[in-house]
Amino acid sequence: MFAPVLLRASAVLIDLAILVVLGLGVSALLGDTQLKQRETYAVVVVMAAVYNVAFLATRSATPGKMAMGLYVGDAQGRPLAPDAAVLRYLVQVVGGLLFGIGTLVSLVLVLVDPQRRAVHDRVAKTRVFLGRPDLGQRVAS
Repeated sequence: MFAPVLLRASAVLIDLAILVVLGLGVSALLGDTQLKQRETYAVVVVMAAVYNVAFLATRSATPGKMAMGLYVGDAQGRPLAPDAAVLRYLVQVVGGLLFGIGTLVSLVLVLVDPQRRAVHDRVAKTRVFLGRPDLGQRVAS
């Protein structure tokens, strides 16, 4: 079964909360001068990329998705390949940078697509499933 919209949104909020806490930690470590703010921003951007790509490439789920019992896989439900994790994240970031237009389009697509695919899922040929195949819970539909 494909992941319900509210569970996907909850997973994103959990991941965002984790990244905010990590970002605040980086900010506290680096200080608050103008130069340090740019460095902090750069570290947080890299940290968010590593967080997303590393978890998706190794676990096929970020901590937020794991907490919500979600799993990102290919169309057949197999674990996510590292190149698909990178592509999925890059498309997600580019969509968000385009003044949120990509995020809005993704939200609409997730609401109307029977497989609940966002723009980044379509480009990377991924699906977000409810359950985890390693726990025997996922049933593809």
